[in-house]
Amino acid sequence: MTDFFDAQTLFKNLSPKERVYFLVRHGERFPISKEDKNHGLYVGLTEKGKEEAYQLGKCLKNYSHQIEFFSSPVGRCLETAQQIAKGASTTAAPKILEPLGDFFVKDIQGYLDSHETGFYKGICNWLEGNSSQNSTYYSLEERSIEFRDYLLKEGHQKINIFVSHDTWIIPCLVHFCKMSFSPQKWMNYLTGMAIIKSEYAERIIPLTALNSGYQISTED
Repeated sequence: MTDFFDAQTLFKNLSPKERVYFLVRHGERFPISKEDKNHGLYVGLTEKGKEEAYQLGKCLKNYSHQIEFFSSPVGRCLETAQQIAKGASTTAAPKILEPLGDFFVKDIQGYLDSHETGFYKGICNWLEGNSSQNSTYYSLEERSIEFRDYLLKEGHQKINIFVSHDTWIIPCLVHFCKMSFSPQKWMNYLTGMAIIKSEYAERIIPLTALNSGYQISTED
């Protein structure tokens, strides 16, 4: 089974001719209440989440003048990008990219409804090709490729950090890295997918900044 590579090791051994496009989940956040009518829109990072993002940034200090940050409009993603930047000793501000917030969603109302009727199960059904989810989400294969191309188009530095949400990173890991997830075995915080490009080659790997890329949880 494909496992997650260690972010610190990757950045330490990066070739001078390689660029990285790291699509990463935000840091640890506070719990989202089932009564939250905004579905966690205003839920921020815990102190642990801030510190772990800061520590990820510290392993990027050698690239402090070669980093770009991009973020979903959601506050916890912006917080994460800012903490990574702080750890990397750079003043680079994150650019907000709307697609990092909901790239795979076709029907926003259907997506919001799924929060009430088994959100994680609905995501997994879509990833497994269940046709009942076709009206809510775009094609996994087509949209994953479009997302990859979008990241490569937006990032122009040696290190390009895109902070997004688990539900939009997991589809890419399923498509490109042939990984599998379930509501009981989800993707961890500060974990995601790295596209590593050189002049003549490209590789895509699962990457985590934590001890494990997996999280035993049923929360978003």
